[in-house]
This record gives sequence, C-alpha cells and structure tokens, in this order.
Amino acid sequence: MKEQKRKKTTRSMYWKRVQRENVRRMLLTSVCFCILFLLCAIVLRINSEQIINAKILWVLLVLEEAYAMTFGWRAYRWLSGERRGNIQLEVSGFWIIFETVLIVGALVAGDTFFKLVVYWIMTAVLAIGPLYNNREFLTSLAVQIVALVVLIICQKLGMQTIIYLAANQLMCGIISRQGYYNFLRRAEDAEAIDTAKTLSETDPMTKLLNRRGLERRIERMWNICLRSNKKVAVIMIDIDNFKKYNDSFGHLEGDNCIRKVSEQIHNMIRKKSELAARVGGEEFVIFLPDMDKAQALNWAIKLKENVEKLCIQQADSNFLPIVSISVGVTWGYARKNGSFAQMQEQADEALYGAKKSGRACVYMEENCYGKTRTTGKIQGYYEKAFRSLG
Repeated sequence: MKEQKRKKTTRSMYWKRVQRENVRRMLLTSVCFCILFLLCAIVLRINSEQIINAKILWVLLVLEEAYAMTFGWRAYRWLSGERRGNIQLEVSGFWIIFETVLIVGALVAGDTFFKLVVYWIMTAVLAIGPLYNNREFLTSLAVQIVALVVLIICQKLGMQTIIYLAANQLMCGIISRQGYYNFLRRAEDAEAIDTAKTLSETDPMTKLLNRRGLERRIERMWNICLRSNKKVAVIMIDIDNFKKYNDSFGHLEGDNCIRKVSEQIHNMIRKKSELAARVGGEEFVIFLPDMDKAQALNWAIKLKENVEKLCIQQADSNFLPIVSISVGVTWGYARKNGSFAQMQEQADEALYGAKKSGRACVYMEENCYGKTRTTGKIQGYYEKAFRSLG
C-alpha cells in the first residue's frame, strides 16, 4: 500500500514538472510566434498586390497574433503564480490551434513550395516544442498525417517528395518521443536529488527541519524579510523536565512524547515561509515572518495550551502531572545590522527566563505570560489525564 502511494506521489511530481515545462515552452513559442506573425504582416503589407488571397491572409495573421498574445499572457500569469490550477487543457488547446492555423495557412497559400515549408515548420516545432504523453502524441501524429495526406492529394506530389515528407514525419516523431523520455529521466534525477536534500535537512523523528535545513532555509527567508523590512518573530521551545520523563517512562516513550509535541508545532505552522526546526533533544526553534508582537505572543500561548491539552502523563516527581513546555519569544524587524542568529540568542535568553519563572509559561521582554498553575483550567487537564489512566 505504501509502495503504491509512493509511486502515485512520484507520478504526480513528474506530471507537475512536465506541466510546468509545457507552460514554459508555450510561453516561449508564443513570443516567437508574435514576432514571426508581425514579420509576416510586414512582408504581406509590402507584397500584398503580388500575393494570392492577401485579404484572407491578413485576417489569418490578425487572428494568429491575437492567439499568440493571449496564450502567452496566460502562460506568463501561470508561471508567475498569479494563476493556479490545471492548465493542461489550455496547453493542449494551444498546440491544436497551432496545427490548425498552419494547416489553414498552407491551404490558403497558392505556392506548393510555401505549403511544404509550412508543413516542415509545423512538424519541426511539434517535435521539439510540447512534451506529449503517449495519448497526446498519437493524437497530434494523426492530425499531422491527415495534413500530409491532404497535402499530397491537393498538390499531386511526386513519389520522391512523398518519401522525403514521410521520412521527415518519422524523424520528427522519434525526436518528439525521445525529448519526452529524456525530460522524464531528467525529472527523475532532479526528484531524487531533491528527495536526498530534503532527507538530509529533515529530522527523521519529528519531520521538522534539522539544524542544516534551518540554516539553509533561514538564509533565503531572512534576505526576503530584509528586502521587505518585514516584522519577524523567533520562538524557542523546550519540553519541561524531559529528563525526568525519560527516566520514568524510558527513551521509547520519550521519543513518542517528542513526536506528539512536534505534531502540535506542525499544526501551528500555516505558511511555507514559517519555519520550524528541532535543534536539540527536546528543544525547538520557530521562525515566523510577518508577525507582530501580539501575534507572536498569542501564537506561543496557543501552542503551549495545545501541548497541555494532550494530557501526556509526566513523572510523579514533576511539578505538573502532565507534560508542559516553556517558551521564549523575541520579536523585531529584519535589519542589516541584525541576523537570525542574534534573534535566536535573544529567544534562548527568553527561554531561560521562562525556566527561571517556574516553567510552563511563555516569556517575552522580561514578562511571563500564560503560566500554568495547579488551579483554574489546569484542573480540567488533571481530570482528563486521570480518566485516561483509569
């Protein structure tokens, strides 16, 4: 079951890479077409009296220019992130319209040589342009073969020309297939590299970032915050008296405790720009951009309460019967004369202040917040923990 899920995920990743590459090629082709159609319009303007069906060609060029600009703009918006969702239907429509336009242009033109040139251009572009899967490739090939048959019948081409065109069609088909499979192999290699990099930067037990992953990600995120002069918050977290927990319940249960706490951290991370890492046995660091002082404080208090609501039994000698955390919070603006390391050090000092204040609290700017006491709402946690123990 896991193997099938892994293969499905891998296929999905490959498909996304193929889709993005197809959109990128559609954008490049659209730009080239805009320039090409503009040049054709200039040539048509100069030699309009000598060209047969000039008015029809004018209409065709206008439609082609509008088609290229429309699809180019839509591809640009998708690549820049302004649009989301599946764009595969538009990509297929782009190439279908491309084939149709060139076939119509070839039929309107009176010169046989011009028809052959248009056909060669169409097959060459379709060979190196889109990344077709098997079904799309067969559909496109069928359209090209029909166009070839119509061209042979209408122009009454000789056998030698037919052989040349058939060989050109075969070669373009081979190039198209080879290009598709080469891209898939490159995508597979890139995916393997990304997976290895992710594994090397992820803590295997908690699935949070490790120190290496945090250092690599924070360098990029800090520069982004620096350019935008963003507010940032750094939070240090420590599981209270974790050594007592390990001594009482064993290291396996200690690992389970760390996993449960890290799950609550995962649940609190809502944006890709927010980073969470395990930097010690039971210590975690959180980086939260675009968060002011009040938001950072509320975030930390909410996390502390969520961990306590798990009602994980603590050692009998602990000051609380359930597992709790101490949290140190610092906040400020990303400055050139500052760094994440400095803010992390400040958060670590705040964490030390939380421990000095009796643990199970959030410490920020020399003030203690949300301290858990043995009265009030903690009574509900006691009762729930005792019921779970029978």
